[in-house]
Amino acid sequence: MQLKIISSVILCLLLMVSPPVTVAAAVITPKLQSVLDQNPSESVSVIVTLTTDENPAMLARRLGPRQRSLIVKELKSASEKSRKPLHQFLSQRNLTSVRPLWLINGMALTVPPELLAELASLSYVEAITLDEEIQLPSNFDADTSSAEWNIEQTGAPLLWQRNYDGRGITIAILDSGVNIDHPDLAGRWRGEQGDWFDPYTDSTAPYDFGGYHGTGVASVALGGNHSGSTIGMAPGASLIAAKLFRDDGTGNLSYIIEALQWVLSPGGNPERAPAVINNSWGFDDEAGHCLSTFGSGSSTYHLRTAIQTIKAAGIFVVSAAGNNGPDAATSISPANYPESFSVGATWPDNMIAGFSSRGPSACPEDFTYPDLAAPGIAIKAASSSSGNDISYQNVSGTSFSAPHVTGAVALLLSAANDLGLSPDVTEIDLALKYSAIDFGPPGVDDAYGFGLLNVANALNLIENNLLPDIAGNTPPSPPRTITPTADTIFSTSDTITLTWEGATDQDGDELFYVVIVADNPYLNNPLDIGTSGFVAAFFGLSFVGMTRSRPSGKLVIALFVPFLLVWVISCGGGGSGNNDSPQTTAYDFSQTIGPLSTGTYYWKVVANDGRGGVSESAVLSFKVQ
Repeated sequence: MQLKIISSVILCLLLMVSPPVTVAAAVITPKLQSVLDQNPSESVSVIVTLTTDENPAMLARRLGPRQRSLIVKELKSASEKSRKPLHQFLSQRNLTSVRPLWLINGMALTVPPELLAELASLSYVEAITLDEEIQLPSNFDADTSSAEWNIEQTGAPLLWQRNYDGRGITIAILDSGVNIDHPDLAGRWRGEQGDWFDPYTDSTAPYDFGGYHGTGVASVALGGNHSGSTIGMAPGASLIAAKLFRDDGTGNLSYIIEALQWVLSPGGNPERAPAVINNSWGFDDEAGHCLSTFGSGSSTYHLRTAIQTIKAAGIFVVSAAGNNGPDAATSISPANYPESFSVGATWPDNMIAGFSSRGPSACPEDFTYPDLAAPGIAIKAASSSSGNDISYQNVSGTSFSAPHVTGAVALLLSAANDLGLSPDVTEIDLALKYSAIDFGPPGVDDAYGFGLLNVANALNLIENNLLPDIAGNTPPSPPRTITPTADTIFSTSDTITLTWEGATDQDGDELFYVVIVADNPYLNNPLDIGTSGFVAAFFGLSFVGMTRSRPSGKLVIALFVPFLLVWVISCGGGGSGNNDSPQTTAYDFSQTIGPLSTGTYYWKVVANDGRGGVSESAVLSFKVQ
């Protein structure tokens, strides 16, 4: 269907020199049209994408991550061929200042409004969108000096004890810049040609400005211990960076896409691409929207194509979930793209932060939002440095939750290299999700996602080859808590018996149960009620294992960080494990605890089949007085 340009002022200008021009309704995005209506005489910065036989993301998926160099070569070649007629068209009109965006088969340029209708009528033009502006997120100051709790809580030091510190893995920080002179980042800058990308001023050396947002983010991902304690997740990893924002804190979509092009080929060499990128930014002003299609009313949908292509090329993408909570459905792009791994924020006591954006995701293919949560309040981060004047900042926000996961990815890949393993981005994604410690409502929820990051648990899944078992596995049904209930009151001298009905597992897996008791309904900081079963030391964690009769003869392992001490019980009727028939018989189980001090207590039971299948009972409470 054809549609006349809506702006009456542009129509008047066109009528004076030529007959009315009609354009395809699907060519100019509504947001760009709105800008034209408001400012009909001003030149506008746009992104023009061109028709193609194969979407860039589809091309990358077809070739696969092992052919990254070929992906880059074919994307550049196809885009150059597509741009030739447009270059000719623009040069005839003395518009030669354009920037190629081969990652999305397009280009960025500034054009007078009277030329847009003519541009939109070209058969090879797919879309013309506004080159939207984005604002650098601000740091939330945190009034505390006790900040190193965050690294300890993720389980990262347990990997350091095994000499897995991110060595050999490169992290790319896409942010305000980085201050590589800070002692906690010194020696981590990879330092090869093209490792710094500044599309605004073409500066040759990395730097940061203002609140040192990018420096803080980088230090959480891989910072050192100059201050006496390690502030980063993967202190052995290498750092490269792109400057997404001008020194006034503003940036544009076209420059973000250029930075993502750089990610695929730093210094023109795809072999030096990073393993993981960190996006601690997003389109907060459009929270609750999925900016991934032309019809979304936004001009930022190109970003989805770029990130799809990056992930298809084998690069893990981590994004901050946003600071738009506590309302539901406050997801932001690019975090709500299924190709991004979104990260929410928690307090030191594991409570979800009020500001942390909540699901459900606005993107229909993104089934979980956020994917998981990580520490995001009172985070000690690097800041400026000049001579002996070394400064730090205590900050909060999902901007600083995301790099915990970015560093965790580097740790897992570093460990995998040493172990002779090569997990891909999907396997890393699964390991992080299925190893997370559940908080909030049982199972996956719209605040914590899969739960709280625990990189030691994730390594266990990878190292013990449990990930293949996750695919296609049916989780057990939830166990049913029976007694005690809210009507039950105990004295401080009583022992307390917790009882529950066992779960069933349709795959015939042997189950084991975890009983969690705490003095708060969120079950944060569970009580130490002891452990039973076969217990052994495993790089600093306690774990409970039991053999089962599945053909693989694997050991089923449950890992818990030291502050999550719980009681683990083997289920005597957990099924034969021989996969001959589903387990259908439910058994009653009990566990005695106490005595306990005065207060109200909450408890639940978690069933685990050892293959990533987890279910939880409802939470019950009882009183002691």
